[in-house]
Amino acid sequence: MQNPNASVICANDTEYWVDNCGDQGAKKADCVCGCNDQAGHKTSQNVEVSLICNTNTSFAVCNGQCADLNSDQNHCGACDTPVVDPLDPYAYCADRQKACSYYFDLCDGNTDCLDVISDPYNCGQCNRNCFDYSADGAGLASAACDGSQYLGTCTGIAQISEAISCQQLCSRLGMSVDFEEVCVNDDWSEYGCVYYVGGYVDRLISSDEIPSVGEGDWALSFIQCACQDRL
Repeated sequence: MQNPNASVICANDTEYWVDNCGDQGAKKADCVCGCNDQAGHKTSQNVEVSLICNTNTSFAVCNGQCADLNSDQNHCGACDTPVVDPLDPYAYCADRQKACSYYFDLCDGNTDCLDVISDPYNCGQCNRNCFDYSADGAGLASAACDGSQYLGTCTGIAQISEAISCQQLCSRLGMSVDFEEVCVNDDWSEYGCVYYVGGYVDRLISSDEIPSVGEGDWALSFIQCACQDRL
């Protein structure tokens, strides 16, 4: 048997051993190699050993060890390239690249993972902007991404100066009435509010009620309704 240094050769009836390897660099180590014969005689020699990984795989020598560049968290794609992310603590290495865990995504080539169940600009999936809901004079006065159901749901308060129901208003925006939201003015657990001229909130409205244009001495200013859109 022959050790890595061609000048040290052990006979076939002896035991070959390597010990006390100290890292000398990325691909080399100083070791003590020797032979023990059947009578217990021992010989040894200091040699420099080169570390070689299987060249037919994704392994490479990194800091004196073979690392799988396809999946190693500390050597992802190249030596000393760790996988770290400011938002996703479970980001990992896959196919030599950083990958995000569930509910996160690398959108449009970003280097950091985005939380797609709370980011209103990437709600539920990349580039789904919760602020884009508008149509025919109706739009969202506020918007957010609700991840409470782990779905990425766009929610918002729709506003229009027109006598229509909340169901009609939300439908016009391609959304539905959010039965879990509240009126934006206070803590009332309702679907919408009617605002009359002067800023006075006369009353709350149900999801299918169409408010009158005028009530008493007041004229309709606008209504606000809670809407949502789940993927």
